[in-house]
Amino acid sequence: MEHKASKLGTALAAAVLGLGLPAMASAQELPQSDEQPDTSATSGSVIEQANAPEMTTLDDAMASLGARTQSLANLGTISADDIAVVSVADMGLTAEQRYAMMQNADPSAEATLQRTLADVQVDESGSLAGYRRSLADHVTMLGIDPSSVVAVDVDGDGAVTLYYQ
Repeated sequence: MEHKASKLGTALAAAVLGLGLPAMASAQELPQSDEQPDTSATSGSVIEQANAPEMTTLDDAMASLGARTQSLANLGTISADDIAVVSVADMGLTAEQRYAMMQNADPSAEATLQRTLADVQVDESGSLAGYRRSLADHVTMLGIDPSSVVAVDVDGDGAVTLYYQ
């Protein structure tokens, strides 16, 4: 729990800095002239647009974490081939997006997700075919701390995407 709290504190500090610097810059007055600043698309906005679909999926997963966790629990047993893991850090989110994501976090839904990771069973594949372990153990085998999983998405066909920090 202390590890998660320090991660959240770091994320919050980054978000505050990320939000504070643009606000300070926008508070500065521009010299009075007839010319208006160029507000055309910049490379930053192009990058944000490229990441928008992923962030929307993550936003949706965070906002409906309880319902998606229940969908995961209803699966009972899943195949290892149907599991995908996505690092939030690799999504290229801005500080504002990370801050917004953390604002959507529901501690009770996150606790339910952690219990569900321990309850749902995974049928391993490949060299481990025939072996069954909990989803939390499967994620650990992938080198991911199960407590870092912040959201889940379950497709209609049973494919599971886990988002972790």
